[in-house]
Amino acid sequence: MIPAQVSVVVPPDYADRDGPGIGELAGLNQAFRQQVLVEAAAFAELRGRTVGTLWVRRDIQFPVPLRGGKAQITITLSDRARHPSTISATFADNRGPQPAEVFRGVVDIPDAPAPRLPPNGPPSPPWSAPTAIEFAFSVPFPYRDGHLCVEIEGRPVVGQQSSGWSVDHAAWVNDASYTMVGRTGDPRVQAIAVWLTQVPGTRLTMFVSGPTQTTVVGLVGRELQPPLDLRSQGVPQNMLHVEPFDAVPLFLPRVKLEAITRLEHPLQVPPMACFFGARVAIQWLNLPNTTTPAQLISTHAQVMKFASTLSTFPGATVRSARPPGAAFPDVGVVQVDQMPVLRFVAR
Repeated sequence: MIPAQVSVVVPPDYADRDGPGIGELAGLNQAFRQQVLVEAAAFAELRGRTVGTLWVRRDIQFPVPLRGGKAQITITLSDRARHPSTISATFADNRGPQPAEVFRGVVDIPDAPAPRLPPNGPPSPPWSAPTAIEFAFSVPFPYRDGHLCVEIEGRPVVGQQSSGWSVDHAAWVNDASYTMVGRTGDPRVQAIAVWLTQVPGTRLTMFVSGPTQTTVVGLVGRELQPPLDLRSQGVPQNMLHVEPFDAVPLFLPRVKLEAITRLEHPLQVPPMACFFGARVAIQWLNLPNTTTPAQLISTHAQVMKFASTLSTFPGATVRSARPPGAAFPDVGVVQVDQMPVLRFVAR
């Protein structure tokens, strides 16, 4: 008798709703090695079963179409692995005693259309193409028990790489929050900052899009209350919401024949106690922009309140740098309290 199929989404809270984070999966956009450690409690339903498929899905917080492509991916699983709370930056330290390669091959990354957001659209993309990617294992994995280590090595296929295919991520925080204030002066210029843990020492990823061959400047600092009206500076209907202590200038190059260029940029938050409970605002400027006399517009601002204390989370990841050659690095950067939302199918 063939066992009934079982589907487990980790973390289960995001089986049918979009997670609060955005991130990458190894190989979809750039080459790196990645490990995801998840504690055993998440896989109680899979104990004694054979896992045959792994799924990831797109994120909808940055509601734009995603261009697909091809990637060379290798996936290795091991149970009885290291607990996420003791994760090591050295990949070999995290694996279980019997790692097994379950997938190796070229994956087709679909073109994902812009999602319809709630309340008119679903709370999350469906677990099917073109909003999700399936990895059907060539060698099914018999899960026994213990914590699971999912290790992915990936690199885009040269000339066929996808562009900005962001993957839904779960993130656990305490009393952290964020709000959007104001509005963009040009609908072509959009921006959002995302994080996987909203605590001091975390790494933010800033996404911005705008007209090609222009410059955007990310302002990071304290929230201006009230905001500064830029009308007198020749920028009507635009407000400055940030008193910056840092500025990040980026040029938006032309990509093929597209009129809009999308970029992402990391921002490391210092691991300083003064950031617990602190409020930090991010806003972007775009220039030259022909919609105002000053050739300048401002976007909305995103105001983030960091958690007052560290939180705990039964998952963690390690990500390597880009490989300098054929071999992937043996050591990466640890990120606690975050992981991609994963769907396992087993019998």
